[in-house]
Amino acid sequence: MNKESSCINLFDENVISQGNKTIIVFGCARGGTSMVAGVIRMLHIDLGINLPNNHEDQNFVGKPIEHYINSIDSNNNNKSDWGWKNPNAANYLEQVKHKLRNPYLIVVYRDLISTTSGHIRYHRREPVYSLDEVLRRHLQNLQLVYRWRVPSLLISYEKSILNPTYLINDLTKFLQVTKDVDYEKIKSFMKPGKYKDIL
Repeated sequence: MNKESSCINLFDENVISQGNKTIIVFGCARGGTSMVAGVIRMLHIDLGINLPNNHEDQNFVGKPIEHYINSIDSNNNNKSDWGWKNPNAANYLEQVKHKLRNPYLIVVYRDLISTTSGHIRYHRREPVYSLDEVLRRHLQNLQLVYRWRVPSLLISYEKSILNPTYLINDLTKFLQVTKDVDYEKIKSFMKPGKYKDIL
C-alpha cells in the first residue's frame, strides 16, 4: 500500500484479462461493506437490481446453498461482469466457488473497535462476545483470500473515508472500469452517517 492508496491489491498476477468477472464484496457486519458496495454500483458494476440502501441482493442473503447456486447460474447466463455484497459471504463461498466465473474478491476492513461497537449497539451483544466475533470474521476472510489466490482487494474503510479519491481510483483500476466516473457524486455518497441509496 502506498500513500495514495486505501487498499492492498493481492494476487494481481492471477488476473484473467479476458473473461467475465464475478465480484464479491464481503467483510464484517457494521464494517463498511455497504459504503464500498454503493461505490462499486456507482462505477457501473451490476450488484443486483432493486437493492435496499445496504446494497445487498437478497438472493445472496439468508438462503439455502441451492438458492445461491441457482442465482449464480442465472446471473452467469444473463450478465457479463456482475456480483453481490454480503458481509458474511465467507460462510458459504467455498460451497459455491465451483460456479463462479473469474472471481474477484473485495474485502472491507474497518477499525476493530468501531466494528465491535456497532455489534454491541445494533445487535445487543456483550462486548467480549462481539470482539471475539469480529476477530474471527476477519481471520476467516483473510484465510479464504489466501486459499483462493484470486484477484483480491483489501480495503481500509477509515482510509477510504479520509481519502475518497484514492478508493475510487483503486476500485476503478482493480475492476477495470472503462466508463466515465463521477468523482464528486461518489464522494458525496461516501460521506459517513447513514445508509444511502446510490445517487
